[in-house]
Amino acid sequence: MRYFLLFITSFILLHVQQSTQDDLLKLKVKKSYIERKLVRNAEHLVQNSANLVNLTKVIQDHIENINALLSPGGLSVDKYISCRRKQMEGQSGVKLMKSLVDIIVREEKYFGIITTDTHNMKQCFQDKAKSYEEMAKTYDRTACRRHDPNALRREIHQLTNQIRTLYYVIEAQTQSVFEKKLFMQISSELEKLIPAE
Repeated sequence: MRYFLLFITSFILLHVQQSTQDDLLKLKVKKSYIERKLVRNAEHLVQNSANLVNLTKVIQDHIENINALLSPGGLSVDKYISCRRKQMEGQSGVKLMKSLVDIIVREEKYFGIITTDTHNMKQCFQDKAKSYEEMAKTYDRTACRRHDPNALRREIHQLTNQIRTLYYVIEAQTQSVFEKKLFMQISSELEKLIPAE
């Protein structure tokens, strides 16, 4: 009878020890998982906060640009119209000069004669085409947008939407307080289970 009781006691102790080890392993795995998740959350939080600061700075710059453009002496509409005119002049000029060069080349091929005058004219039109091309590049759509308050307002609208989304993301990440509490609770339970050295 005594041996039987001893066997039962040993079996129970072994089972308790095994159960404790299993619990310990599960807690360690859970702690490691939550720890990694908290680190990732912290990294994302830092990155998104930096993005938020950058976007806010861009919006401030746009607002300053709009104020400057709409202030007396900085009337944007005139500058925008002037920019668009030069852009169209450059694009039309390139097409016209290239057409004139093509006409001269066709005439030279048709008659089989290349004179100094036609050569000089062709060179002149090619040079003018390059000049108009430079004008079109200088006053391209991006350059004209700088003088267009409506374009800046649209950009601000898009940026504010991005900021709103980022705020929601950051808010969700800062709600990891529950995970932090759980992490502390698991750490506490682990300390109880792990025997003191």
